[in-house]
Amino acid sequence: MLFSLLMKKIIKPSLVLFIVVTMMLFPLTCIGMILSVAYPFLPKKTYSKVAAWCQNQFLLSFVYLYERNHSGLHIHVSGDELPSGENALLISNHVASHGDWAPLYSLIARQSPTALGGFKCVVKDVIKWVPGFGACMWLLEWPFLKRNWAGDKIYLENKLKGYGTTNNELTMVIFPEGTRWTVKKHADAVKYANERKLHVPVHTMIPRYKGFQALVRGLDGVATHVYDVTLAYNNFDLSKGSKGPGYFALYQHDSVQGTNPVEFHVHVRRLKLSDLPKDDDELKIALFQWFEEKDNLLTDFYNSKEKKFEHSKQLQPLPASQWVPAVSMCMAMASICGHVCLYGMHWW
Repeated sequence: MLFSLLMKKIIKPSLVLFIVVTMMLFPLTCIGMILSVAYPFLPKKTYSKVAAWCQNQFLLSFVYLYERNHSGLHIHVSGDELPSGENALLISNHVASHGDWAPLYSLIARQSPTALGGFKCVVKDVIKWVPGFGACMWLLEWPFLKRNWAGDKIYLENKLKGYGTTNNELTMVIFPEGTRWTVKKHADAVKYANERKLHVPVHTMIPRYKGFQALVRGLDGVATHVYDVTLAYNNFDLSKGSKGPGYFALYQHDSVQGTNPVEFHVHVRRLKLSDLPKDDDELKIALFQWFEEKDNLLTDFYNSKEKKFEHSKQLQPLPASQWVPAVSMCMAMASICGHVCLYGMHWW
């Protein structure tokens, strides 16, 4: 009993952390060094293509690391299919602090072999200062917002125009709720909704609309569609008050049912960007309506016997042609970075 507890709480998470750091932090460090050297010298379009290729290989290896060709994980997708070669704005409910990246990566990775190279997400400016990780996101041209809308709006407009000049694939992601679902934050959302006579959410929160409006307007001529995504999870051994897996659960595939697989559930609605309201107030109303529909969809999901969205299909594992080159590159980078660190320690 004691050994089992130690294995679950200490040994296994420590092993997972070591593998993840080796397979992610070291390659990310190498990518950062390559891009920091290339940034001052390469033309803008060429640099963007190099950055997109590096990001695509890194994220594909990340997808393989948590999917492990679906070892203990099932991924179910329903709704509209996503064609390849399409630039889009993706909006999603925010369930888990780390877990929500995973199903979105898995979804976009199946869109085309290079689609993850154009994956971008609006992130908080403070992340820019996280050692190594933040600098890499900046070099990979992700947008950072300070939540000071006067300055953020101008910055975001320029950033989006820049994406339009690179001719790269683009999937711009935003979580309009602005933060993950927790019991306390949900209670605040319920209070806010009651005070303003809005739909009282059960499984979502109240979306923030200014960033969404700016992205819709700024992506006009850059993107063609909006992907309205709803995320849910099943069978994960979740922490109290959470609806989605944390960082370690994402890799360990620990199921609350023991033998049942853990599951990602992704529902997609594909809309034309040109069909959205031209008036900002009407666009705000549309966003609130979408989140009300998400909430109803999630209520049906959690009340269903099978815990699945209607007409969902299980994703097939990543083909070897995608994950083998990506994982090989990251392993080589991890080895190089490790040797450099060991040499530096020896020299010091």
